[in-house]
Amino acid sequence: MIVDGDRVIHDSWAIAEYLEATYTTRPCLVERMAHYRFITDWLETVLYPEIFRVVAITR
Repeated sequence: MIVDGDRVIHDSWAIAEYLEATYTTRPCLVERMAHYRFITDWLETVLYPEIFRVVAITR
């Protein structure tokens, strides 16, 4: 979570996007945003559900 003035942002991806859009003099993710989004989406939709399934079955 970050607080920047009156803005409070909780999600890590939203934080990265906010920082990129707000502080344009020092961009750090612009060239890699699509790649990072792909990896994040894949983790959340493919890998994490499988890990959860394995953990839930073994308990």
